[in-house]
Amino acid sequence: EQRIATKPLPESDASWSDLSTVCSDAISSILCPIPEHEKQDGSPLVVPLIADEHRSKRQKEQSLQKQKLDKNAVFEPLEQREEALVVDSRRPSSSVVDSWYDNDSLSAAESADLERALFLSGLDVRQQASFDATQERPPTKGPGEIDIAILKECFREDFQVVKNEGRVRISTIQTYQGRLVGSINGCTVIAPLLCIHHFQNDATWPDPGLPDPVLEHVMDEETPGLLPQVREELGLTKDALIIPSDVHDFLLERGLLMQEQFVTVCGGNIMDEVHLNEFVDSLTAVPSKFQGKRIAATVFFHEHVIAIIKLDRGGGQTWFDVIDSLPYEDTLLACPADFTSSISLDSADWMQEDYIPYAARIRCLDVDALRVTLRWYACSKFNEKDCAYIDNYKWEDDKSDFDPRVFQAFLWAEV
Repeated sequence: EQRIATKPLPESDASWSDLSTVCSDAISSILCPIPEHEKQDGSPLVVPLIADEHRSKRQKEQSLQKQKLDKNAVFEPLEQREEALVVDSRRPSSSVVDSWYDNDSLSAAESADLERALFLSGLDVRQQASFDATQERPPTKGPGEIDIAILKECFREDFQVVKNEGRVRISTIQTYQGRLVGSINGCTVIAPLLCIHHFQNDATWPDPGLPDPVLEHVMDEETPGLLPQVREELGLTKDALIIPSDVHDFLLERGLLMQEQFVTVCGGNIMDEVHLNEFVDSLTAVPSKFQGKRIAATVFFHEHVIAIIKLDRGGGQTWFDVIDSLPYEDTLLACPADFTSSISLDSADWMQEDYIPYAARIRCLDVDALRVTLRWYACSKFNEKDCAYIDNYKWEDDKSDFDPRVFQAFLWAEV
């Protein structure tokens, strides 16, 4: 969008195709995949980001069209031109995108992927009048399905109910991910380290969970020391995001985790009851070889990782600690009466206009409260763009990379 804004607009007497070319060049310079080119000798040819052959073709077409217009001195009525090409002041329209892409060179699946990618990138893609109704398109939400905005409000109310009933208790920790420079974007390291400390916890039954000082130690001391090592081994830059499975591999190589501790991996659509229940059931009904062992999980969702610690309280009672090192304010439904922590509730910290994302422990006293918490946790992270995507596209397993509902959970057990 910035590059489009800085492009010089054509002269006022130029044709509308000039404007199309300007926008097309700007888009292709940002999004155009570099085509495969070969020199005559067969060696690869380095090409610029803007595809020269596409630009040259458009320039020739523009020149021919301008000559024709100059010769005939005839212009289409303004209304027809606006109908043919609608250009938003900040975003290129789909007609501009189509003028850049050669539709014949894209398969139906590739076209569908392109539309999804452009949707998520913020480009205003609209269906053209010339659209072929037989062409395969991404499926849209069917009739009778509930809008995500309504689901968000319902799940918010559910979460408030279990909080009011005392089945969910929220406490905060006196630190958070990123408070120290060394822990920035360190959630992929913090979450598994919390699981490891849970396995090493020698507290007597019933399991009281990890004390606050341990959580602070993991975020402020262990993570800043370990995180740079992980990035260095993976060849990543400072503060770069890390894939959770890469961190697990690192911890396995360093002996902090062992392969026999791995229980299972779950994932899918967090808003799908079947997918979510599969994960929750895997926490409560572990394989026989892990019976009686401490269980914990790392959950990757919406570019963030949290830890879920299973606490055996005896007598068939189980609690679950959902530990978020950098929680959203909406997730906690912040209210001073909700918090039980060492942070003084008499202070004005919780009322500050600039929200301080203290790490949070959301303790669920039964499995149903955990389900309610995870549903609201997911919904509280969906922004307007996410909601628009969810309302327009059904879940597809092979398109999950684009989908804001996707989650992945790794379950581990003590040795």
